[in-house]
Amino acid sequence: MYIPDLFFPKNPHYYGDTVRKLFLAGAVIALVFRPIYPDLVPLNSFLFIMAMIAIALVAGITNPEKYWTMISDLVIAGIAFIIFEYSAISQYIAVSNLNFSFIVKQSLGLIFFFALYYSSKTVRAMYLKKQSAEKTDTHKDSNREDI
Repeated sequence: MYIPDLFFPKNPHYYGDTVRKLFLAGAVIALVFRPIYPDLVPLNSFLFIMAMIAIALVAGITNPEKYWTMISDLVIAGIAFIIFEYSAISQYIAVSNLNFSFIVKQSLGLIFFFALYYSSKTVRAMYLKKQSAEKTDTHKDSNREDI
């Protein structure tokens, strides 16, 4: 993988591939460190596994042609960011030191924060493109002469 491809998409304003990579990186890190740090997230093991499956499925269905997949990326990234960041801040307030568990939680929060940012950029671009296309279609219809 070429590093600029991660942050500079081939399709202008489509960052779904970047979001997919961030989702998979976050899920892998969470899966690796959950057995070591059971308090990684405030979820029981079953819900944690289901959440990681949901992240993988959403990453897999991300598609530049489907607006709803971008919305699902946005929602999942927002929820994951809130969960991991809340867990990191709560641990820091309770313990007041920077141990490795905190660093893992904070890193996951940052990964999903960037996924949230890139998915929101994609949703915005797709929405504006869709809105522009609707205006163009309306404009074309109003200029058409009836025969």
